[in-house]
This record gives sequence, C-alpha cells and structure tokens, in this order.
Amino acid sequence: MGTVLADNPRLTVRDKALSKLEGEIHPRRYVLDSSLRMKGNEHLLTDGLGTTIF
Repeated sequence: MGTVLADNPRLTVRDKALSKLEGEIHPRRYVLDSSLRMKGNEHLLTDGLGTTIF
C-alpha cells in the first residue's frame, strides 16, 4: 500500500512486443488497502483498467 500512496504507479504492461498485438493487454491489478488509505484519485483507479481493492 505504501507504493500506491508514495509513487502513484500505473502497474501496466509496457512491453514493445506486446504492443504489436491487437489492443493492449494488461493483467488485472489487485491492491490490499486494509486501512482504507486510498483517496480515489490514484492512477490505479482512474485509468479505466481493471483493479480490485481488498
């Protein structure tokens, strides 16, 4: 959770070989926020890709 708050990462795949495929392929992201510290404006939540928060 500290990385999400400190760095605001996107956690997306940035591989040139994969970018040649149709569309972009990103694995689903899972974040454990047991103290509910996320604010809701993190890249993980606002980029339109799949993210599950526990």
